[in-house]
Amino acid sequence: MLGFFVTVRVDAQSECEAKISATNHVKSDPQLADAFRAAADNIPKIEVKVVHQLLPENKMKNTEFVFFPMNEA
Repeated sequence: MLGFFVTVRVDAQSECEAKISATNHVKSDPQLADAFRAAADNIPKIEVKVVHQLLPENKMKNTEFVFFPMNEA
């Protein structure tokens, strides 16, 4: 089983809206889209851990996915 880490920049009016927008962005990424299709055997879980409000002059870009093995507990 794999996990991943990614940073996504979104424009949103609230933290809740930012979480939803970032999650939808990740789900639609071509690297992961097949995993989130309706007929998938195991639909992954996405958890937004941190939301930061950025100043307009901060032009941070999205990061690449960093995949890592997860221990099954």
